[in-house]
Amino acid sequence: MPAEDAVLRGMYQQYLGAASKVNTADLPRLALHSHCIVEAFALRPAAAYRHAFVYMRQLAAHLRAAISAKSEQATRMVQSWQYLSALRLWTAVLRAHGATPTAPLYELVYPCL
Repeated sequence: MPAEDAVLRGMYQQYLGAASKVNTADLPRLALHSHCIVEAFALRPAAAYRHAFVYMRQLAAHLRAAISAKSEQATRMVQSWQYLSALRLWTAVLRAHGATPTAPLYELVYPCL
């Protein structure tokens, strides 16, 4: 695994760990962490695409499982701070680096065009 992949993965895992237990005192730190991750993904577009694709697909799989299982535990999983923070992070990444057709993550925003 290239070092850039390990760094991006580590940053995202640390973010998810911090997002699992959120209170009002932690929100500024979590927002700063999110902004740092968005900027880090700008440095390596190819690695950013790989990570964004994998982690957004993982979020979609969790949502699909929650919808099909209709269990309380599955529903709680997609209504957690951790899940919502991850969605917010990937929205910020795509908004910052997938806005134009020449942007590296544009294919994740409009996959069929």
